Amino acid sequence: MLRRTRSHEAVLTPRIFTCDDISVDFVQRRVMVRGQEVVLTLTEYKLLSQLVSNAGRVMLHRELLTKVWGAEYQDEVEYLRAYIRHLRQKIEPDPHQPRYILSRPGVGYMFASPL
Repeated sequence: MLRRTRSHEAVLTPRIFTCDDISVDFVQRRVMVRGQEVVLTLTEYKLLSQLVSNAGRVMLHRELLTKVWGAEYQDEVEYLRAYIRHLRQKIEPDPHQPRYILSRPGVGYMFASPL
């Protein structure tokens, strides 16, 4: 039964996500931006992992907060905004005009879908 569960998870989660200059290796927990490794905190990595695993789909504020911080933080939107700002500074070419982590005001965030 455990083997079936593991193989099912492997099918659902790709080993590496790539979008333009950004790649996330889920096995090694490494993030590369323009060929350079970017050091992320555990929380930043968890947030980025949620976003790229759902690339092209808007993730609601509460959904991200619950998945990254836990259910008790589902209303702490300021936490989310602060960490999104940190991530943008680390991965975006211009954090003030993001290409990858896009805002949907009043709703949530999404990672741009790879072309």
